[in-house]
Amino acid sequence: MTASRFDELVKLSEGEVTARRADELRTAVAESPEWRAEQARLDTLVSALEQSPPGLDAVDVRADVWAAIDGAPMAPERASRRLPGVLALAASLALVVAGGAAWLGRDEVRSKGAVGGTLTGFEAWVLRDGQVTRLGPTMRRDDALGFSYRNLPGSSARALMVYAQDTSGRFFWFYPAWNDPAAPPGAVPIGVSNAPVQLDEAVRHELSPGPLTIHALFLDAPVSVLDVEAGTVRAPRAASVTVEVLP
Repeated sequence: MTASRFDELVKLSEGEVTARRADELRTAVAESPEWRAEQARLDTLVSALEQSPPGLDAVDVRADVWAAIDGAPMAPERASRRLPGVLALAASLALVVAGGAAWLGRDEVRSKGAVGGTLTGFEAWVLRDGQVTRLGPTMRRDDALGFSYRNLPGSSARALMVYAQDTSGRFFWFYPAWNDPAAPPGAVPIGVSNAPVQLDEAVRHELSPGPLTIHALFLDAPVSVLDVEAGTVRAPRAASVTVEVLP
């Protein structure tokens, strides 16, 4: 695969080229077998990420997964400078994948939090009563949330931040963890991958009932959580999803 051609076609699909260059690229695809081959590769990759594996909805790996991790120790508590009692659970999202169902990379990654249509996006998962399910329109106050993200080749994003805000403006940090009020962390480094990537922990915050908006910022370089809370971060590749926290 010719990297420069592929990258330009990715930028075309993202609307990141000038109108003149877009016309030139479309002409190249129409007239050149080499360009058509690159376009076909890109189309195949995007299509594969959008397909639900046949029979996936009928697969239930939860019993085996949670039996396997039943004796796993808890991850250390995360201390929050905003709220007490933030608990980081040993969420075995990776074990769920290993348990026999490729539940990452489905259409929900796009529908719940997609950026630009193809290259970046995130999905939220709920850990409740020993079961992992996709985040729906509502959640309980005591649910733990885990996340997966997509950062396909061609994306310039190299750092990720996932946080939530309620209607009062309070921040709840998931990635990065904010353990020490005196040492605000920066964004989590990420690479590119042809498949979605799960983050290792689910996190439980003490939430208040009402709307909660979860944000994922895909950044070219890390920034501090303080910059985000101050509203000074420009993140064109940002995605969000709003959920109602039940009393």
